[in-house]
Amino acid sequence: MPNANDPAEREIDQEFGETLRKGAVKMGLFLPAAGLERLLAHHRKLLLWARKTNLTALKGDQEMAESLYLDSAMMFPFLEPGRRLHDVGSGAGFPGLVLKGLLPELTVVLSEARQKKVAFLRQTAREMGVGAGLEIRCETVGETRPPRVLADEVVSKAAFPPEEWIGLGKALVRPGGRLWFYSSQRLRLAVPAGWQEETQIEYVWPFSGKKKYLCALRFLHPGLPKELV
Repeated sequence: MPNANDPAEREIDQEFGETLRKGAVKMGLFLPAAGLERLLAHHRKLLLWARKTNLTALKGDQEMAESLYLDSAMMFPFLEPGRRLHDVGSGAGFPGLVLKGLLPELTVVLSEARQKKVAFLRQTAREMGVGAGLEIRCETVGETRPPRVLADEVVSKAAFPPEEWIGLGKALVRPGGRLWFYSSQRLRLAVPAGWQEETQIEYVWPFSGKKKYLCALRFLHPGLPKELV
């Protein structure tokens, strides 16, 4: 088990923590110190598991920092404590467990179909100290039954093409909630009736310079004007 008190582990933490901090500044993200510590706990566990599983093929601090942690954190400024977030096809916890680490007051559901990754999520959540308000489900969303509870914020970082994600994800969002998309190109979505495009921001990864997009559709609350949703 990784040990943050071990000198080698402390050096890894310091180097990766500095990479995260520098990258966040370049991206205009303010990440709380306690949240960064929880991300380092996740990173330690990810490195340990990556030696024996295919959780990630990425190598190098900068690549992992920008494509996994900082990219996931782009949703952070849009979230509020007490909201319910559902991450579908969470994999190793990107973005759902990262966002829970940055904002522990979120109520978070992580859905993941692969048992090995579910085991990783459960162990890592314990090490991060974010078990309260966190539910981890071993399931394939949309195959057999409707969602048990609708969420305010629903996201899938890389599991589905955008149009497929609209069809699946919109059934998971409560009225007034949002469906989120991460993309490597500007999205031109066929917005369903009763929804509106609320957010589409362009940002750049801090080390590679790759251009990315984050988009949200809002499910309009029946009977309320758009400006009051």
